[in-house]
Amino acid sequence: MLTKGTLENYILAFAVLLFEGGLARASFVGQARFRDASRLRHQAERLAAEMERNSREDHLTALLNRRGLEHAIDQFENTDGPFVAMLIDLDGFKSVNDTYGHRTGDELLARIARRIEEEAPEGSTLARIGGDEFVLVFSSLRNSPSPSNLASNLISKLARPYPGVASVRIGASIGIYSAKNPGLTEMLLRADIALYTAKRRGRNEFCLFDAELDRELQRRQSIERDLHSAIKTRSLGPWFQPIVRLDTEAVIGFEGLLRWSHPIHGSISPPEIMTAARETGMLQLLTQAVFSECCALSTPW
Repeated sequence: MLTKGTLENYILAFAVLLFEGGLARASFVGQARFRDASRLRHQAERLAAEMERNSREDHLTALLNRRGLEHAIDQFENTDGPFVAMLIDLDGFKSVNDTYGHRTGDELLARIARRIEEEAPEGSTLARIGGDEFVLVFSSLRNSPSPSNLASNLISKLARPYPGVASVRIGASIGIYSAKNPGLTEMLLRADIALYTAKRRGRNEFCLFDAELDRELQRRQSIERDLHSAIKTRSLGPWFQPIVRLDTEAVIGFEGLLRWSHPIHGSISPPEIMTAARETGMLQLLTQAVFSECCALSTPW
């Protein structure tokens, strides 16, 4: 027969067992939840890292894209210069898409990327930043190839026939800029000016950004900076040229010709004004100003 003291001992022991069981269960549950939370955290970190890599990669060619190139250039801060940027633009590539289709064009871009990689100096960075535009950036050390020799080799290699698209000839034009310090915006701007100059010379050409091109850039930037003020102060305006009938020699109208006398650069040609307006987003403002000026100067016949 259980006494009151013995019953209390049993109850206390049972309560202790329940408490210890609860602690054990809580411990197991806590460990499981911790493992789940840790697993989810690692999955989230892995997914975030993968998304970051994908955001910097051009999936078509497995090269860097524009964002990836920006990140790579930032890592050059502790690298000895000078640095060379080559802007490579394909000639005749549009004919591939028109003749063979975009799928073949995409495959060809990947093959072209491999050819550029084969010629790229060790430690260089290669990216595809546009439809058929590539950028190659490298540190120009003593053991690096000269930019001119490298550009010549790239042009020669990219111009070789590509199986499957033999009826279309692919070439490349290259703009080159050398800088003491890496800065993507500055390098691409000047390499692009050199590229445009190379294209004006014809296909399969390269051009180095030099002092003459730098003067052209300074002129262009000055014109772009001053254009808005010139429009507001009506420094730009039309000059009227008469339109004459040849049989009667009668003046039947006038043609308005845009003119701007820049205080530093002198007379600016209309195509140069239009280019500056287009680049700075002021083409509509310029059109409205010139139209209003022409209407104000016109008189009824």
